[in-house]
Amino acid sequence: MSEKVILSVQNPILLDEYSQPEPNLALLQPKEIFYEDDYPEPGDIFCLIGVADPSINYDRDIKAPLYAQAGIPEYLLLDLHARQIELYS
Repeated sequence: MSEKVILSVQNPILLDEYSQPEPNLALLQPKEIFYEDDYPEPGDIFCLIGVADPSINYDRDIKAPLYAQAGIPEYLLLDLHARQIELYS
């Protein structure tokens, strides 16, 4: 793994031709053009981070399985209400 990452804040990622979610944070592989012309795809993503309070059920029940099916290696979900972090890998 590279020692450097690009931190993307609330920008779209491309899971497939129909799905472009906007995670709160994405840790991405470095690219010379910094994803200026295209969205990061699952192979570009080290980890996604979601911050949830009222959206916790959607983030856990909908987004986590979508990220897993797309091959995202890790998804951290920060549950603000429960004050805990859930790790999906």
